[in-house]
Amino acid sequence: MAGDAFDPAQSFVYLKDDGTCEPLAAGTAFWSDLAAGRIDTNSGYLMMAGEVTDDMKHREIHPEGEEILLRQPGWFDVVIDAGEGKTRTVRLDATTPCTIMPRGHWHRFVMIEPGRVLFVTYGRGTQHRPL
Repeated sequence: MAGDAFDPAQSFVYLKDDGTCEPLAAGTAFWSDLAAGRIDTNSGYLMMAGEVTDDMKHREIHPEGEEILLRQPGWFDVVIDAGEGKTRTVRLDATTPCTIMPRGHWHRFVMIEPGRVLFVTYGRGTQHRPL
């Protein structure tokens, strides 16, 4: 609820097109519930602060919108599928802490130093695949 404190590592915040924000409980079922339409985010963005303590074991893609990644403490590489079997790496560190992930590109984190990343993503259509 607006005006209440919460931990962004434990809740997604749905930033709706109408200007309101709604915390949504995070958990292992969140993305599958989102993909199945059990969580209604037909417009707007999702925000969350996630821990990066290991390399991601999956890739993800956001086909319908861009994603902002803002490194907080820690040091990460974001490996982006550039097509035709090629990848591109963006380093998020103290010098370059932020990037905008283009829509429609598979990507994953490679942890160099454990930490946290704040992301704001257009969640509709998000997919995950194992490496």
